[in-house]
Amino acid sequence: DPALSSIADLATSAGGKLARNQQHKLLCAALRTLPVEQQTLLELHYWEGLDATALAEVFDAQVATIRQRLSRARLALKDALAASAGAPLPALATVEDMDTWAKSMAG
Repeated sequence: DPALSSIADLATSAGGKLARNQQHKLLCAALRTLPVEQQTLLELHYWEGLDATALAEVFDAQVATIRQRLSRARLALKDALAASAGAPLPALATVEDMDTWAKSMAG
């Protein structure tokens, strides 16, 4: 509705795209510091939208095991992001906030 929205609400500015690109690079750099299994687990979870059941099939493991591994990986990523310069502090307030932020980086 044009009466309720502005162009700024509808279009991403060049500055917004640049900031998003920098945050995406930050997330990828933090992921690369994790062990390969954790990195893969998180990428499949955040960017491919796989839940614990689907991840259990991919990793040929029990769902409970995947939930535990996913929890550890999420905490490791949060720590890696917190240790990096330029991390979006509001996104790191809780693991859930980080999840929301990381999923938004998928596009």
